[in-house]
Amino acid sequence: AWARDPFRRGLPGAVEVRDGAAFVAHADALFARYPVEAVDLVKARVADMAELAACPWLGRVRSLSLTQGAGGPTVRRLLDSPHFERLSELHLGSHMTTPAAVAAVVGSRVFGRLTALSVREDRPGGGALVGALARLARPPRLRRLDLSSNRLSAAALGPLLASPALAAVEDLNLSDNNLGAEGLGALAGAGLPSLRALNLARTGPTADGVGALAGLLYLNLYGNPLGEAAGRVRKRFGSRAFL
Repeated sequence: AWARDPFRRGLPGAVEVRDGAAFVAHADALFARYPVEAVDLVKARVADMAELAACPWLGRVRSLSLTQGAGGPTVRRLLDSPHFERLSELHLGSHMTTPAAVAAVVGSRVFGRLTALSVREDRPGGGALVGALARLARPPRLRRLDLSSNRLSAAALGPLLASPALAAVEDLNLSDNNLGAEGLGALAGAGLPSLRALNLARTGPTADGVGALAGLLYLNLYGNPLGEAAGRVRKRFGSRAFL
């Protein structure tokens, strides 16, 4: 089926896949007719992975989503496909929390080439993949990192901020995490050299720490009860703040 948002540059380019074998069976007709470059694999089944990983049309895919996550063997077979030559965006849904699955993701042949990564892990502290990313000595040069809705705390965010994983990140989404004042303070002192946009919607920051982030081009603080302090934030940031 077409994805919920199927268009890429005005053309139908994103599909949602619930049956890997059916996708491979119709791939020739699909890719010959449409400029498909994004695949959302809703159900990643081990039985489909060998055939799917061997599909040469994966060479056209720039963005891959595993909506419901996947286990270690599934991820290993898929992401080690030699055909993912153009893949630069990876979006991981829930249930990606086992050590085997995390090791398969960060150890895959595509991981080092990524420029955009989004992770959804419903575990206290932000999940295993966030921790693994923080420990990498040579992480991918990510420009966009979406860690929204990961139950991240300030304590879990600290190691990531101190790691080289965020050195090239321009757009960081931390919305819907319980960061509080401590997390905002850690962000303010992190010295992220490339950061241009920061999404802090529904993260519970206090007004006192917001001013330290004034160097950003865009700041999303929607859903946070700033009260009277909202006026001071608006005065400081102007149209760059979304409250």
